[in-house]
Amino acid sequence: MKSFQNRLQKFGTGLVILFCFLFLTGQDLFRGREKVKPAELDLEMFKFDQPQSLATQIAEYFYYSWVFGFLLVVIAFIVIYKKFEFGKKIKSARDQEAVFHLNSFLSKQRISRELRQTLEKVAGSTEPKNILSTVESIKNFEKKVKAFKSQNPDSGILSQIFNLRKKLGFEFSNFSIPFASTRMLAPSLKLQCILPGTDKSAIFSVPILAVEEDHILIKPPSYKGKPVDLRKFPYIRCRIKREGLLVYQFKLQIIDQLKSNFNPVVLKHTEKIRKLVIRENPRIPVSIPSTFYMLSEDLFSSHSSKHQYLRLEMVLPQFKGEITDISAGGVKITATELPTDLSEKNLLLFELHGAELRDDLVVRITRIIDDEDGYQLHSQFLNIRDLVRIKIKKFINLVQTGK
Repeated sequence: MKSFQNRLQKFGTGLVILFCFLFLTGQDLFRGREKVKPAELDLEMFKFDQPQSLATQIAEYFYYSWVFGFLLVVIAFIVIYKKFEFGKKIKSARDQEAVFHLNSFLSKQRISRELRQTLEKVAGSTEPKNILSTVESIKNFEKKVKAFKSQNPDSGILSQIFNLRKKLGFEFSNFSIPFASTRMLAPSLKLQCILPGTDKSAIFSVPILAVEEDHILIKPPSYKGKPVDLRKFPYIRCRIKREGLLVYQFKLQIIDQLKSNFNPVVLKHTEKIRKLVIRENPRIPVSIPSTFYMLSEDLFSSHSSKHQYLRLEMVLPQFKGEITDISAGGVKITATELPTDLSEKNLLLFELHGAELRDDLVVRITRIIDDEDGYQLHSQFLNIRDLVRIKIKKFINLVQTGK
């Protein structure tokens, strides 16, 4: 940048000096045109009845064109120079702002000088903007850590990375940070676990004993007062609850089981974490045969009420199926055959027999599962008024009580 600016300055200075020299000495760049001294001027030649020769006119044209072009070059030089100067000031201001934000952030998180050096190594740069980009999200940080580990597998600062993560606030207890890695977990937290090949009822709860940069240690379940040997299992499925109704599920590979106090199980960390949501409205198994009608978005929006009219008075694509479970939020439908153009997010219209509703219900398909026995359609109710929802809940209570 600076070398280019210096070249521009030298070029512009040279053009200015050349133009001044030619102007003061009366030199001409074009052949065939002689410079006449003022004493030798003949006033008769300025009379209008003596036209200039064609060569003289052409020479003057090129002369003024050269002057005009020179002025354009000078103006362009000034504009480019100012632009570079302005860009330089903007870059300097941004760099100073990045330094201020970085120092404020690190001071707020109480990052020591040693941990800051570790952060610079993980980010692969000492530029404040690059460091800020690394710590602005847990995903960026873990991505940089993964790249650093692959390039420096035997680095002595790996243990410091774990402390750095905690200092930056990337912890499971910090609900403002997404749960993106099991390295965010902390000792004393409890995991709900299940082993592969076992029944769903065989869920057990175990505490986390320790969390390290590469591994996580948990206490094994016990059987008849003795710890269970989990080394014969390849992995273990875990769940942990966070922030109200949110539940996270992940699979941890079993590395080893130590022969020491508590016989801790050594597990490998993972970033493949699935977020689940606990149902506020549990589904109740039912068996209600019904006919389902495909409904377009336009028809649904133009008939926000009186859905029964659409079923009775209009010809709509339909299929037969069965409602196999229901909740206050939606239904699950099973069917042996489906229309070829039916897909997820389509709308279905149906009558809920036995619920004593004045109008039909409309659901949106959220998921379609194709299995050996047919199709399973998961759906959610649309535009359910409070009174209708109360009647659906009342119907569910009647089904539960067998009435």
